Parts: sequence; C-alpha cells; structure tokens
Amino acid sequence: MKKLYECNIKMKTHHDFGGIKNGKVVIRNLFSHEKEEMDQWDSIVLSLGRVPNIELYEEIKDLAPVVKPIGDCLAPRTIEEATLEGQLAILKM
Repeated sequence: MKKLYECNIKMKTHHDFGGIKNGKVVIRNLFSHEKEEMDQWDSIVLSLGRVPNIELYEEIKDLAPVVKPIGDCLAPRTIEEATLEGQLAILKM
C-alpha cells in the first residue's frame, strides 16, 4: 500500500462495486451507502469476502449495560482496525 501511495495511485477504499453504467464505474460507500459514479478510472481491484455480521451483537446487546459493536460487526475491516476499536471501546468505559 505504501508504494501505491508513493506513486500517487488514487484509491477508493471501503466501497462496494456496483457495476459500469454508460462507461462510468458505480461504487457504493460501505458506511453511508451513498452511490458515486466515477468517469475517470484505469482499473478496478476488488477485495472480497468480509461481510458484516451483527447476529451475535443482536443476541447480546441487552445483556449488559454497555455492549459495543466493533470490527466486522460494523463493516468489513482488518484485524488491526477491529483490535484498535476494541481497545478504544474499553478505554471509553
């Protein structure tokens, strides 16, 4: 990733691929669900397989005064991001 940034490669992370419409790439933000059409692009690289899973959170959210969803419960993310979210949630308690 560092090399991509050093080469001034522009990237759109945390987006879902919605297709190509009239020569424009359609993407959707995973957090806000806002759609965007991009007419200038060279390539599309997808990283798939992580899907938010809120089932456990829904089962336990009322069992304690504070139950904080983190990691893939909120949206697809890395283990590093999920670990940081867990640490920050503990510090805020």
